[in-house]
This record gives sequence, structure tokens and C-alpha cells, in this order.
Amino acid sequence: MHYSKRFSLAVGPRYHGVALPIQAGVPGKVIAIDSRTEELSSTTGIPFVRYKDVENSTSEELINWCKWTSEDAEYYDSVRARNAGHYVQFLSKNKLEYASSLDALATQSSITPE
Repeated sequence: MHYSKRFSLAVGPRYHGVALPIQAGVPGKVIAIDSRTEELSSTTGIPFVRYKDVENSTSEELINWCKWTSEDAEYYDSVRARNAGHYVQFLSKNKLEYASSLDALATQSSITPE
């Protein structure tokens, strides 16, 4: 992740190759090459595009496409909050302790503990 901070954006077909730079504060998007990559991206809120939609793009078009929009950021945050709500629900249901920071994130979600 520290190495990723040297770059201004991340783009590629490998989910973790984009997810880690995003965690380091570098914007990026996944080029989904299969349903698994697409599912990982959508489940975690990381923006993606199907490879067939960019296979004839120039490098300049890809660079412009990789820049996050406010909609990308809002979607990413909403997915993180929703996932936190699901984790809190699961952990509470199973009587497991968890960090209070997870609760704080989960309160931004419409998911409520059972």
C-alpha cells in the first residue's frame, strides 16, 4: 500500500491491485474481466467497468475514466456503511465483540442489528 502512494491512479483487471491503492488514498477503477471480479468490486463499492466497454479505449481515455466522481465516492461510502451494518448484525447475532468504530460506520446504514 505504501508503494501505491507514489501513483496518481490505479486501473487494472486485478481487484486487489486496485483495492489496495484505493485504501492508500489513490483513486482507481477495476476493469472487470469476469463475473468474480465484477462481484468483488460491486460488493465492496469499488468502481468498475466491464473490459468489453473499454477494450478499444486509448490510454488517455482510461486515465480520464479512472478519476473518481462525487457519485463514485458516495456509492463507495454507502456500500461500506451497508457492509458494516451487515457485519454488526452478524457479529451481534453470534454474540461476538467488535470494535466500536464498526458501529459508528454501521449507523450510516439502513441495516439494523437483530
